Amino acid sequence: MVSERVIGGLIFAVFLIILVVFTAVLWYPPLAAAYSILALKIVDWVLVVGVSAIAIWLGWVMISTKPIVPEDKPEQPPTTTTSEGGGGGSEGSGSAASGAGVNQPQTTPTTNPTQSKK
Repeated sequence: MVSERVIGGLIFAVFLIILVVFTAVLWYPPLAAAYSILALKIVDWVLVVGVSAIAIWLGWVMISTKPIVPEDKPEQPPTTTTSEGGGGGSEGSGSAASGAGVNQPQTTPTTNPTQSKK
């Protein structure tokens, strides 16, 4: 495969030659008398065709590209774990939006034996 530097060098050289020839045809008197109008017509035609080709290509891409449809994935409820490592996840009894109970281990309520006897 040809490297990008080689392609860049070819583009540079070709367009430098085009610039020199175009300038000579417009401003060098022997060439200007015969070819200046033709040179301007060629440049105008190339510009119109080039811009039109880009616009046609863009339109074709917009027409032929299928729209991106997001996949509807059903929301899964957060799973609870019984590990008490505090390593993340959705442990705790509070909502994550309020910040209560985030990374807090779940505890079961215990009754104090002294309070239950009356």
